[in-house]
Amino acid sequence: MNNKRITKRTETRRSETHVETMVEECGDAMAGAWLGRSTAVVEPAWEITTFKLIRVSASDKAYTNGVQQIKFKIELAFNDKLTGRPGVPTETELDSLTIAFADESRRLPPDTGTATGWVTSPGVASAEDITYDKGYLSHPGTAAHPDAGHPGLSSSPQASVFRYFYVANRGGSAQRLSLCAYVECDDGWKYLTNGKRFDDEGFEHVADHDSREDVVGVTPEAWSIDSYPWERDILSGDEGGSESRSHPDYNPDSVHRYTLSFKDPRGIVIGIRSMVVSPKGMIQWHDKVQGEYRACFTGYAQPGSTELIWDSAVPVGPTALPTLSSADQKQAVIVLVGRQDIAYENGKPNGPLTLTTTDWYGNTNTLKVRFKSTIGEGRWTLVLYK
Repeated sequence: MNNKRITKRTETRRSETHVETMVEECGDAMAGAWLGRSTAVVEPAWEITTFKLIRVSASDKAYTNGVQQIKFKIELAFNDKLTGRPGVPTETELDSLTIAFADESRRLPPDTGTATGWVTSPGVASAEDITYDKGYLSHPGTAAHPDAGHPGLSSSPQASVFRYFYVANRGGSAQRLSLCAYVECDDGWKYLTNGKRFDDEGFEHVADHDSREDVVGVTPEAWSIDSYPWERDILSGDEGGSESRSHPDYNPDSVHRYTLSFKDPRGIVIGIRSMVVSPKGMIQWHDKVQGEYRACFTGYAQPGSTELIWDSAVPVGPTALPTLSSADQKQAVIVLVGRQDIAYENGKPNGPLTLTTTDWYGNTNTLKVRFKSTIGEGRWTLVLYK
């Protein structure tokens, strides 16, 4: 059933407009709602000429890990109905620009770390402003947008302002939904790009602007062990330690570096962004007996860092600890240090290590590292597993 509202208006700018309302062809409930509202509404001060939501990111997907983001641009231009010229939004109006759920006309909650589902950052004026960019890579599944490669270009000669936003999904459902742009004028009128606008009393009106963008939540993936390249190189010494029984005063040592990275299902090396190790290190002697001095122990470094972190519960002997001369942003490091001057101590951590890794998509997975065996020459080899 079609509802009609007939009004007689006396217009003044940003002031109350007296309205005589007659509701035709509607049910009693609808008529009651209209007749029960105030007899005065504020006439809109804006005539919007351009209002768009545009996805900047190449992909419309985001893992529901709360950190992978989709970048959007909002374009807004309007004419001031008092002057008939392009208007300039106030700071309050600019602050109100945000992203909303198209189906519900409800604003996305702010990304403060507590809200679940789809959330949004505040808006920034420049496409180059990365204040709210968490730094993770976009989802590998792409849905190219014609404006994605040109985030700073205006699609309208009358456009007056742009704002850029980062949208994420924290623990929400893995499904597709539509988003739209939202702004509130100082006169109380609210505009969305889902074909709706609301007057200062909250009543809905039809609007001309329909600009929506779909987003898709994707459940984080549990990658297989094959997705984690685990490679060793020798920084000093040799492959099995430089043990020399013919020179008892000689104190040989060896340092092996194991690098850990991550490659996605396409075989592209994406890398590890951060890693938490527990315990921080482990040690294994050749024999678990008093009087034994031949041991291997571990330390680790975060991706992009040359700082080696050691476990204070692990004895390291009098020889100086090794250092790293270089680092890779995509690789975490476990170092295996072989020594012949560490007296056996019972009850020291001997593994496994639990590695909680976060890849550059923002997904967290757990891996483990152990010595190849708990006795003998097995201490010279580290094994990665899940």
